[in-house]
Formats: sequence, C-alpha cells, structure tokens
Amino acid sequence: MTKNPLSEAKPDSKGLACSASMAFSFPSQKAANDAKGALLQETEYKKRSASTIKCTGSTLTVAIEADDIVSLRATINSYLRLLSIVEGIETKEINLE
Repeated sequence: MTKNPLSEAKPDSKGLACSASMAFSFPSQKAANDAKGALLQETEYKKRSASTIKCTGSTLTVAIEADDIVSLRATINSYLRLLSIVEGIETKEINLE
C-alpha cells in the first residue's frame, strides 16, 4: 500500500467544518476492496465527523468531513491506524502446517 501525500484540510465557507481526502494505492483491486470492507464499519460512527470510502481500481479513497480540526485529526489517525493493521495482515504469510 502506498500513501498519497495529497491529504488536505480546509474550513468550509463558515469556517466551522474541516475536510480531508486521503488516497491509498494497493497492489491489486482485490486488496483495495478488501481494505474497504475492513474500514466500512468506521463510516457508521458519525458523532463529530462523517466519512466515505470508495475504490477506483486499486486505489482506495477516504473522504472525511468533521466539525472541527481536532475531530478531523482523530478521524484521520483512526483510519491510518486501521490501514496500518490491514497492511500488516496483507503482507504476512499464513503458514497452515
């Protein structure tokens, strides 16, 4: 998985909300879809932020909108932590002997 440094945070027209978008490249479309499946539960939590996840080919995109910069940072960190776990599972060899 390759991280895209094109993440950005910006206030809305009222200066209250913040948003960010992160794109991650995976070795295959299946790997990206598997990661999306692992992250979908996170989109259900919508107290101070909301997020959407989509796959385009082997690229996974996470878009986040939050009430404030603290919520945005926490949500970004949560996705990065989960993706780190997904990457660790993806790269491990399973020995069934």
